[in-house]
Amino acid sequence: LAQLQLQRNSFLEGIPAEWLANYTIMRENSSNPVVPVENLGCTGCFNKIPLGFFDKLRRHVLMNCPSCHRILYIID
Repeated sequence: LAQLQLQRNSFLEGIPAEWLANYTIMRENSSNPVVPVENLGCTGCFNKIPLGFFDKLRRHVLMNCPSCHRILYIID
């Protein structure tokens, strides 16, 4: 367990504090707090994502689904 914790800590280096705080909050409420956008929708709640989000997601801006508040990402 200690080895896994060390490995996790090394992965966390360089991640902005805002992202980690957002993830921690979402992890308390959802088993899958980070989900990809597919077919123009959130794969967590299946609601459509506003088109204006996509430019920001491509620039790796932290965005939450307006419906379920999960953290979104797109697959390049």
